[in-house]
Amino acid sequence: MAKRQRILLLAPYADPKDVGESLSTFRWVEGLAQHHEVTVLAIRRHGATDIRDYLPGVDVTLWTEPAFLRRHERINSMLKPGYVKYYFAVRRWIKQALRSGRKWDLVHQIAPLAPRYPCPALGFGMPVVLGPIGGSQPTPPGMQEAVGAMAWYTRFRALDTWRYKYDPWLHATLTKTDMILAVSPLMASMLPPSSSRQVRIMPETGVPELPEIDLARRSTSSDRCRMLYVGRIVRTKGLRDAIQALAELKSSPGAVLDVVGDGDDRKVCETLVQELGLGSQVIFHGKQPRAKVDEYFRSADVFVFPSFRETTGNVLMEAQSFGLPILTADYAGPGYVVDEHSGIRVPPTNPAEFAHGIATAMRTLLANPELRLRMSACARQRVEREFLWPKKVPQVCAWYETLLAPVTASVQQPALA
Repeated sequence: MAKRQRILLLAPYADPKDVGESLSTFRWVEGLAQHHEVTVLAIRRHGATDIRDYLPGVDVTLWTEPAFLRRHERINSMLKPGYVKYYFAVRRWIKQALRSGRKWDLVHQIAPLAPRYPCPALGFGMPVVLGPIGGSQPTPPGMQEAVGAMAWYTRFRALDTWRYKYDPWLHATLTKTDMILAVSPLMASMLPPSSSRQVRIMPETGVPELPEIDLARRSTSSDRCRMLYVGRIVRTKGLRDAIQALAELKSSPGAVLDVVGDGDDRKVCETLVQELGLGSQVIFHGKQPRAKVDEYFRSADVFVFPSFRETTGNVLMEAQSFGLPILTADYAGPGYVVDEHSGIRVPPTNPAEFAHGIATAMRTLLANPELRLRMSACARQRVEREFLWPKKVPQVCAWYETLLAPVTASVQQPALA
């Protein structure tokens, strides 16, 4: 059992009642608090959950995000301008805490997920762990034209490559941090070189437990296959490419795709379905409550999610936990979360070849129910082995031990002016 350490956790925007990054950040805090003595420094959005109500006995310091940021929620969510306030507040807080005699064995900054924010804990004489970090990965070259019409504010991502090289604060964070948790091998390869830093692969999200499933409900026919897409309907998620692929399977009316979710690209996808004459094979269900989504997972035979610019893909972990074979893009997070035993990964070379590759994979899965069943078992095993929260948190605790091994029990803190 790993030694119980004193850990300072930097966890802005953690929220147990939210989704995505905010929920994952809270899961990390909650899990690490069960293994170590943690102090949490967080920032709270207006109207968000107060995490102190969900972390009894945990020392939490909370700052509130500036109220004016609520006016532009989508931009706020992407760029997080409130992090500037958090950065300087945390540096002041740490300096005062160390002066008063407080000590920690290690600092772990869990969020933000995107690797575009400097760490405020550097330079205080404590080992620093950063991450999991991910995102800012480039769009595959052949797919760039396909996403050219996306919302203007998404183009801020293009600044990240420049900032990796020339932003001194960010460069110091990515090179001087003692350990970085990267969500995928692609993210690890994007980090600037550093001779002293350790890098580990750890997706930011996970699955609480394996749900109960009834494999007897799955189709064992080579003429019928119920496919499922769950997620936001935006261009980079690849639903449009999956619909184009189904046009190559018109002679297989038993191949049906249920679409659960909503988004900016839905009308385009619905129009494409009508133009291709796929009205009986692609069914749009809109956004659904969690319990209903689970019903779709349980009744599907294959999960189709060809997202070609996905940081990780929590929905892929969920689908695998339900024992669904996966059809996804062989790029970034999905290329790591799904392996060759649990699904088929298609390289997103360009829209035409991508759609054809998806169609070929659909045919393979439709014609081979035995393959679907084998992948189903492997998908569940992969989640159980790699992506359950009760497995992920102890793994990070073990990495703490390797980082602290050469450090003496009494860490010498630098003198503060």
